[in-house]
Amino acid sequence: MMVTIHQPNFFPWLPFFEKIRSSDTFVFLRHCQFEKNNYQNRFFYRDSRRTMSVNKGLEPIINKRYADPHNDWQKIKNNLKDKRQILEEFDDCISESLWDTNQKIIIVLLKKLNINAKVEYDELTDKLSNDRLISICKNLGATTYLAGSGGKNYMNLEAWKAAGIDVQFQVMNDDIKKHVLDVL
Repeated sequence: MMVTIHQPNFFPWLPFFEKIRSSDTFVFLRHCQFEKNNYQNRFFYRDSRRTMSVNKGLEPIINKRYADPHNDWQKIKNNLKDKRQILEEFDDCISESLWDTNQKIIIVLLKKLNINAKVEYDELTDKLSNDRLISICKNLGATTYLAGSGGKNYMNLEAWKAAGIDVQFQVMNDDIKKHVLDVL
């Protein structure tokens, strides 16, 4: 069984969904640190950043709050007039909770893209980084972990081998280097 794990980004780009499509099970990583200036509250589309402002602080994603979600969402829709009708389908997903907003958007997008991977959620643990990912995979009975290409920079492949879990890295090609909004 192939598993992939990722934090809930805000309107992820298409390769995020292609990685899930290639897996049997997708795990939302919600008990992890919010990463300032990353994709958990913004996305790039047409060479511009689309951002939902967040309250200050680096609390875990599950506790992170959007500062002005409905106003920010309206600005995003106004700036993407040709995608407004599609974006309005996500109005009910928007709330003050970053976790709740992002995971609801991703769930809707999985349905729209007809991706049927099983969805699971991480549990609070003291384990970090590589050990945490291995633990999640073992608990789910994974035989293979599908990692993003950035995993090569931090993953201890010997630890995965010792755990009996094969690691594959997502292969990117030009066809999937676009945003999910381009295919809706």
